[in-house]
Amino acid sequence: MGKQRAKANRRMSDFANRLDFWMRMGQGGETVGIPIGPDTSLLAAELILQHCDTKLAARFPGVTGYRFIDDYELGFRERSDAETAYNVLEGILGEYQLSLNPRKTEVLSLPLRVEKEWVRRLRAFSIRESSDTAQRRDLMDYFDEAFELRDRFPTEDVLQYALGRLRYLKLLPSNWLGYQRRLLLCAYPEPSCLLHVLSQLIERVNSGLPPDRDAIGALLNALIVEHAPLPHSSETAWAIWAAIAMKIGIDSASVDALSKNDDCIVALLALHAQSLGLMSKPLDLTIWTAHMSDDGLYDDHWLLAYEAYAKGWLPSADGSDYLAADPAFSFMRSHGVAFYEGSLIVPEDASSPIPVPLAPSTAIAVGDQDAIGDEGLHYQ
Repeated sequence: MGKQRAKANRRMSDFANRLDFWMRMGQGGETVGIPIGPDTSLLAAELILQHCDTKLAARFPGVTGYRFIDDYELGFRERSDAETAYNVLEGILGEYQLSLNPRKTEVLSLPLRVEKEWVRRLRAFSIRESSDTAQRRDLMDYFDEAFELRDRFPTEDVLQYALGRLRYLKLLPSNWLGYQRRLLLCAYPEPSCLLHVLSQLIERVNSGLPPDRDAIGALLNALIVEHAPLPHSSETAWAIWAAIAMKIGIDSASVDALSKNDDCIVALLALHAQSLGLMSKPLDLTIWTAHMSDDGLYDDHWLLAYEAYAKGWLPSADGSDYLAADPAFSFMRSHGVAFYEGSLIVPEDASSPIPVPLAPSTAIAVGDQDAIGDEGLHYQ
């Protein structure tokens, strides 16, 4: 439609204005950007970027290359043409308040490697399974190589790739302790590695190897203390989830940090952990209790306001049963609808294995039927 025409025409009869309205309503009325996550955002982004493609192609008729979602790779005969295109594309994107990421955008001279250096070096690394000593030496060298490459390529997913290559390694039992601690070393500087680390820990413990609970607990508590106040909710949620799954205590400093994080998922996980007796001291519930009202059911904290009250983890702010007074939420509660299903992590029978799904997701459960099945790992 174009910005000028859109500003002059505010009629909701136009599809573009309706789309803009519902995008804003999908993120609390905010007008900058589009929500991250929903598949509808991919369509909206494509509407914008295909228009940018058309403008770029008109400026450089002979350009070759491609765009995959929001990643461009373009080829030019001369370096000067590539540098010009860099500035032109930045200007085109700027019309939509978008910009190139300077850390990920560069002009390179051909020929280029088909495979990145760090991938080639890690992929070519062989770890022997013939003897304890040989495997121990290979693992030490492999992790040293991975850590060095991570320092050289800080914007790449070096450690995630390195850990992924080891998932099906036939690890000899005598090397488990050293291997386990090197896994944990990957998770602190790169919290995005935590999923890979936990998956391997749980799978190998299921096979009969003992967990180093002190080392795992030190890592999880360090992650909570560092990330909860920022707030980095994903890293914090993973750490609490792991503590619940492995029944690892959450120390005093971590409890203080969690009490200051106002994210719904973090709050529910922390409350769940407290209900299991994993907290070294009671959580400060002040900021979460403020959401426990009928108003809280219809703002950004509706998940906390519904789940924490329905499960008895938090009281009502004014002492009333605000779920019973709301037709929609009382209907869900009466039919056993749950968005946070704790039994996917810890079963009622504490003597049985603990089901551990691959991600700390919220599950929708109606009665006894789980909408999200337990596909994953078991931690004994």
